[in-house]
Amino acid sequence: KRSDVPKEDPKTDEAGRQALATAMSAFYREQGRGHNCTVDHFIRAQTQDYFFVYLSDYANTHVNFDESGNLHRDTERRAFEVVFAYDRSAGALETFAKGGKKVIEPMQSIFCSVVLGSPLKPEKSGKAPYALDGLLNRSFGFDTDPEDEIVAVTVRGLRLSVIGRKRGRITLEADPQKGPTSIYDMLDEDLNKERLPLSVLQVTKVTLHMSRKAPGRGGSFTFSVALPNTCDLKSKREELRLLGEKYLKRWKIDVA
Repeated sequence: KRSDVPKEDPKTDEAGRQALATAMSAFYREQGRGHNCTVDHFIRAQTQDYFFVYLSDYANTHVNFDESGNLHRDTERRAFEVVFAYDRSAGALETFAKGGKKVIEPMQSIFCSVVLGSPLKPEKSGKAPYALDGLLNRSFGFDTDPEDEIVAVTVRGLRLSVIGRKRGRITLEADPQKGPTSIYDMLDEDLNKERLPLSVLQVTKVTLHMSRKAPGRGGSFTFSVALPNTCDLKSKREELRLLGEKYLKRWKIDVA
């Protein structure tokens, strides 16, 4: 997630989508794929524009039997997907693609130049859109509104790093059967506080579980937020995504 992109009206017409397809195809052709590209655009929550980019992958040959039992080889190019989620009101851009930072950063620049018509400035070091360290405290407040019918919010997992240590992580995964404070009981009982007091620990990932009164698919759900800039709420249904994003702001976890 980048929270410092230009606030512009995106080019969502056919010409704008084709320009993005051309640029993305050129980017991936350097890897020997992406020769074909199609871009779809959808609007969610009025101010959030989603661009789904479908590109042709490497050619694969499959050996198959036909209905007559004859063996033959078929060559196909399956599609892979890149997703841009742009919030024009907040100036925020989330990008979903395989390849890590070396792929994400140039694609963010491509999106801003082509779709927003404005260059992306270099990212400020140390500026993260999420603040997670408050979740080390078992008294962290998950206040909610009655109309959302949220029964409980619990921390299901924590990934910790020792401040100043470049390598190594501590991962805690709570047993849901042991109650809502299980993760904090683990912090108290399983960590050597003399060697690792909470003051030297940094939360780099949290997994939250939200229980609701609504039955079926509209009920409970789990999502994760990780430093420096990732959150999987965008993969949830619209209702759940909006609910999660609302409370990440409320709880000052999303500080972008």
